[in-house]
Amino acid sequence: MANEVAEKNEVLSEEFVVDTPDKADWALGKLREISKEIEQNERLAKNNIERIRDWLDRKNEKSNESKKYFESLLHEYIFAEKEKDPKWKLDTPNGKLSTRKQQPKWNYDDKKLVDELKNTDFLKAVYKVNKADLKKKAVIKNGHVVLPDTGEIVEGVVIEPVSEKAVIKLAEE
Repeated sequence: MANEVAEKNEVLSEEFVVDTPDKADWALGKLREISKEIEQNERLAKNNIERIRDWLDRKNEKSNESKKYFESLLHEYIFAEKEKDPKWKLDTPNGKLSTRKQQPKWNYDDKKLVDELKNTDFLKAVYKVNKADLKKKAVIKNGHVVLPDTGEIVEGVVIEPVSEKAVIKLAEE
């Protein structure tokens, strides 16, 4: 491992230049080795992460049960005291107990709601461009998107030319 690191550093410090097919093949071989090393590291890390998560779940299982038990005892106590005194609160060195009003939860039946509110300001139409169809059917002329049926230029789309992309594909074993 130390030799590999030293070798990698030597290659970088000599300002290696790929200028022949042999050097390109050598660099591809190095990329394959590095990719395998990264995959191995990720596999090892994943196995350890899963093992640690399992351990954590086992360790916290009893603690979570105890936590729920004490929370339920405190909930019962809070609401019993609130029955006696609606403004009841408790402040101790280990924490505070009180209640907080909450907003009511709204559960929607969207189909019924849309039918009910059809002719009101509470409905809005949502328009969305089908970009996949536009790409398939439209034509690019002089850097503009043109509708094939009408020849009309479509505003709102900018065609950005891109250069070629280098593709490096490592051989499979």
